[in-house]
Amino acid sequence: MTDATRTKLQIRPLLGAMVRPMVMGEAAELGEFCYVASTGLLYKTDADSSEKSSGQIGMIVSGEMGNTAGTVEAGETVDFCWLGPVAGLSDLDETKTYYLSANPGEIADAAGTVTRQVGTPFSSTIFNIHPGDDPSSS
Repeated sequence: MTDATRTKLQIRPLLGAMVRPMVMGEAAELGEFCYVASTGLLYKTDADSSEKSSGQIGMIVSGEMGNTAGTVEAGETVDFCWLGPVAGLSDLDETKTYYLSANPGEIADAAGTVTRQVGTPFSSTIFNIHPGDDPSSS
């Protein structure tokens, strides 16, 4: 299993991406995948935990203005992309489907303990977020 490579300061939603403001429940980096907890806060996904792999998932695509580190803190409002194309990743394999990784917040080209599809690449640098079914609802 290989995690996707991302350049956090180049992460951005592209035309057609569905994005909404959300509040972080923990510190994270741009480009990491999160799930919406029952509290309404975002936490990093983890394919080793069904709780952290269920519900609505998506990618953090921006934080507060002026942040040049590409990091976000707990309590910070971020833009959360839950569907559509994003740029800022690299070395994506267009022939593969990507899944939540066992490394928190990351995606990989093979499923982890909990299988949750997150999307497919349009190219080696553009990823189309389209999460698969929630494993907890089957």
